[in-house]
Order: sequence, then structure tokens, then C-alpha cells
Amino acid sequence: MTRSSITFEVLQTNAALAELEPEWRELFHRSGTSNPFAHPGWLGSWLETFVPSPDRRRILAARRNGELIGVAPFYYRPVGHGRTLQLAGAPIQEDPLTEVSEVLVLPAARRQLLPALVRELAAEHADGCDWLALTLPASHGWFNDDWIPDAWRRRGAFSAHKSTRPFSVMPLGPSWDELPLHRNLKNAINRAENRHARLADRVAVRILTGTAVSEGAEQVQRLHRLRATARRGAIHPDYFVDPRISKLGTIGVQRLAETDNACVVLCEIDGEPVAGRIALRAGGSAFVSYSGLDPRFWQLGSLTLLLVTIAQRAIEQGDRMLNLSLNPDPAKQRWTKQIEIHNEFVVVAPSRRSRLLFSLFWQARSARVLRQQIQRSGAERSDG
Repeated sequence: MTRSSITFEVLQTNAALAELEPEWRELFHRSGTSNPFAHPGWLGSWLETFVPSPDRRRILAARRNGELIGVAPFYYRPVGHGRTLQLAGAPIQEDPLTEVSEVLVLPAARRQLLPALVRELAAEHADGCDWLALTLPASHGWFNDDWIPDAWRRRGAFSAHKSTRPFSVMPLGPSWDELPLHRNLKNAINRAENRHARLADRVAVRILTGTAVSEGAEQVQRLHRLRATARRGAIHPDYFVDPRISKLGTIGVQRLAETDNACVVLCEIDGEPVAGRIALRAGGSAFVSYSGLDPRFWQLGSLTLLLVTIAQRAIEQGDRMLNLSLNPDPAKQRWTKQIEIHNEFVVVAPSRRSRLLFSLFWQARSARVLRQQIQRSGAERSDG
């Protein structure tokens, strides 16, 4: 074994993850990742919620000369008649909150770790799996077919680019006043500020941190459910019908808050919350997560005011980027035209069965995406 060789330890139980967590948190900060969903507090909550059985977990801790250089939190998931090995927190239909997943790795170790990880998964953990799924942020580059073991490639294994996940990101300057905001956005902000100013001391904006975050998250969820009943503006489904999502959206955010990686911003009128946003933080970047609004106060523009508050706080904390979350819709493009891309890849196992099941999955997925696009387009025309 050479000095640069990587070893992998498999962790499955909550106790094993709790023992790793101090090192995992340190790796999260050292990695420089801008993905708050790669935080061990969020992923621990996610696994407890969606993968409670240790038998389905394959969390790989990668070490080089004893140093933790990477954590790859995989788990087994049934897809139709197939079975996959994919990252915890990877986009799934049941979870609208976790917007992106990744292998947490030190930048200097990426080129060595990622190929070694794919080979480790194929050799030791892919038995009975039809494909492996992996998300790579832009900083990790593109999937390389050389990462697939020769034994797999000779028998017909192949990779495929599954999808692109675009995020609207806004560079932050040294001060709020120096940001190059477009005129229409400035006008919208001015309108929101003026409408709130008319309420004088009846209105207050509060930033909740530390132990107050869980209660604040519950308030935002209540407002989110109210917003889902609104009959104006864009259609917003109720994320929190599923109690698992409510649990994740409370406990996961609270665990991030323990390391100053999350806060709740509320707008209150006469002491009653009427709008709220969850703001996460990682690697010099603020991430705008779920929000809520009482429809009775739609005209105030409180969510715009809260987004300004989040951006100003991020600048004060020295953050360089504001991530407005997945899918660059027109509302986000008022703030920024810049896009950050995360790519999802799959490696199909070397068997006729796996190739057939993946082909069926791909066709069904394509049809579903097309239906969703048609429905979204119809909703936009109706709203217009």
C-alpha cells in the first residue's frame, strides 16, 4: 500500500455516524463546499427520515494516511423493478427540500478520490444493483468513463448523463449598495420597503438563530401551508403534507443552526408572523430554502423584503454568493442571470437485465418530465 492510497470505511448505524460527526463537520468546512445539504446535520436527519434501516445504508468514509478526506453517503433505493445505489439527499420525488447532493471531499483529493470511489462501489457494494447514481457539482468536473472498472466496461457497463440541475446564483459585493441591481428589481424593493414603512412600529423583521431556529422553522412551515392555498401568483404545492418533510424541515435546519449554517427570517405584524424564509449557509455562500406567506398580506411584498434581509446578512458575514435555489424562474431572474450547474450521472451495471431496466426507467422518466413541462406551461398560461 502506497502513502497516497485511499481506504474506505463503511458506516451504517446512527451511532457510527454520530461518532464520525465531529470529523465530518470539520471536513464540511475544510472542503469549501457551497452545498448546505452536504452538512452532516442535514444528512443525518435525512437518513433518519428516509432510510432508517442500517441495512440500506452505505456511507463511505474515505481516509488517506488516517486523515478523513471524503464522505460519500450512499444508500440502496428501489426504482421500479430495479435497484440503485445513490447518494443520500439525492433528488427524490418524496423530498422537495433537499435540492442537491454531492460527495464531500477535500479539493486537493478530488481527482484521486472520485475514481477510487466509483471503483470501490462497483467492486464492493453494487451486488444486486442495476445502476449507480452520482451528482457532481461544477467544481467536481464531468464524469469520466475511465472511472468505471475495466471488468465492468468489458462486460458492457456504461455511464449516462441523467440530468442537469440549474441554480440561480447572485454574486455578492462588499456592500448592499454596491450590488448592480436592475431597475425593475430596485423598484420592487422600494415598493416593499415603503409599504412596510407605512405600518411603522407595527411591523418588525426578526432573524432567528441558535435554539430559536426550530420554532421559527415551524412558523415558516405554517405560513408555507397558507401560501399553498392562495389563488393568485405562481402555484405553490404544500411541501409539508408529508409529516416526514415537516420533520426534516425542522430538525435538519436546527442541526445546521448549531454550527451557524442556518437561520430563520420572519416578518411580523403586530407580533404575528406573516412571512418567513429559511436561509442556509455553506462555504461562503448563502442558500435560500423554503418560504411561507400569509395570503392576506400578499400586497406588502414581505418575501422580497426578507430576501433583501438575507442578502444583507450574508454580505455582513463575508459571504460571496447568494443561491436562490433550484430552477431559474422569472422571479429569480429578476435578481440574477447567473446559473450554477450540478450534473447527475448514472453508471449502468454490466448485465442484460440492468440495461433493460435502465432503458425502461429512462423512457418512463422522459415521459414524466414531458408531462410536467406541459402541465407547467399550461399553468403559466392560465396564470397569465
